[in-house]
Amino acid sequence: PLVALLRDGDASGKRMAAGVLGPLAVNSTNKVEIAGAGANEPLMALRRDGDTAQAALALQKVGVT
Repeated sequence: PLVALLRDGDASGKRMAAGVLGPLAVNSTNKVEIAGAGANEPLMALRRDGDTAQAALALQKVGVT
């Protein structure tokens, strides 16, 4: 559900999803699951579109820079 919100939600929902995914990605198992669920591309789009703080933190935790 978080990755779907990240991909298809409104701007606020996307920020919230990124904000939740970042701390979850501290755990290595979660990191693999988050990446496997396809979160990297929507997080990069969110960062590119200007919501840099939440998206950048989540991407860093997932292991994408």
